[in-house]
Amino acid sequence: KVLMQAEKGLPGNMVVPKLKAMVDEFKLTLPVVLDLRNPNLKARHWAKIEDIIGFKIIRDDKFTLGLLIEMKVLEHKEDIAAVSLEATNEAVLEETLKKVETLWSRTDFTVLPYKETKDVFIIGGVDDMIIQLDDSRMTISTIKASRYIGPIQSDVDEWDRLLTLFSETIEEWITCQRNWLYLESIFSAADIQRQLPTEAKMFTSVDKSWKDFMKRTRDNPNALKCA
Repeated sequence: KVLMQAEKGLPGNMVVPKLKAMVDEFKLTLPVVLDLRNPNLKARHWAKIEDIIGFKIIRDDKFTLGLLIEMKVLEHKEDIAAVSLEATNEAVLEETLKKVETLWSRTDFTVLPYKETKDVFIIGGVDDMIIQLDDSRMTISTIKASRYIGPIQSDVDEWDRLLTLFSETIEEWITCQRNWLYLESIFSAADIQRQLPTEAKMFTSVDKSWKDFMKRTRDNPNALKCA
């Protein structure tokens, strides 16, 4: 900025061209400085940069721009830029995965009392949860398709497994609840129990398991953990 003012405001002299040459040369270092100041750079990225420039970088109070210039970082600006870009994209993926993790850590089933029966519960509507599940699985698929997934590959694979299992479980869960609701109204009748004693006994066994499970769900309703 000062140089541009000097070029316009000062009479012709030898100083301004010399200053311009120095500024133009120094400007070449700025992209590298910005890349090295990337807050997403982690230890693994610094190790790559050190391999590229052939020097160990000690980031202490003596670490200066002049030191970088002495290390001839400008000769490796494209490789350093690639590492910085890699760090940025990895950070984006990590943040995206973190959002999925946070979302499901806060997602609870809606557990409702069944009729006016004490300590008998059912799952409320899950339509919004299914939409959330589809969105999360889409997000995981997008992360898996990225070339920058490397550092979080195992975490992403685990979440892919968990969400797939959750999808299968919730489908079976709702089917089971639908059947239980239908049969409970039938087998609660004494005459049906007398007419179908074997079936009534089978239903009673399932009925107890269902009610116990739904109590546990009511006490700890986190959807992913329950499923």
